[in-house]
Amino acid sequence: MRKPIVLLSLVMLSACSPLTLAAVPAPSDKPVKWEYLEIAMRARGAGRGAADEAQQFQPEQKSAAAIRLITSGEEIDAKSWEDLAEKLKAPPPAKEATTASHKLRVFDRLGSDGWELVTSSGGSTGATATAGSWMFKRRIP
Repeated sequence: MRKPIVLLSLVMLSACSPLTLAAVPAPSDKPVKWEYLEIAMRARGAGRGAADEAQQFQPEQKSAAAIRLITSGEEIDAKSWEDLAEKLKAPPPAKEATTASHKLRVFDRLGSDGWELVTSSGGSTGATATAGSWMFKRRIP
């Protein structure tokens, strides 16, 4: 007889207690929507040398990294991270900024626009730039 009364008392106390957990809110009717942005960098150049139409050997050209920013609505081509930062109207760099610094200017600008980095692969920023890609996403209100 004593056990049911104690159990009933505990149930009633927990129902009236201020520590009672709030009801879990219902999920929103609208699903979350995202938009995506990709930055693709590829190393390009003439290689070891090429012959022109007169069969004269042309010296090797310095390779330049080609960078492309792609969204579903636009594509921006740039010759370098500095060029892309300028096209995105990123804040000006410090004097004698490095390639890595210009890349981070681009990422800072994207972050201030609400973009979050999702994945990355490759993308050395040293003297020998290699291919790389970076995928960003942001929530659509």
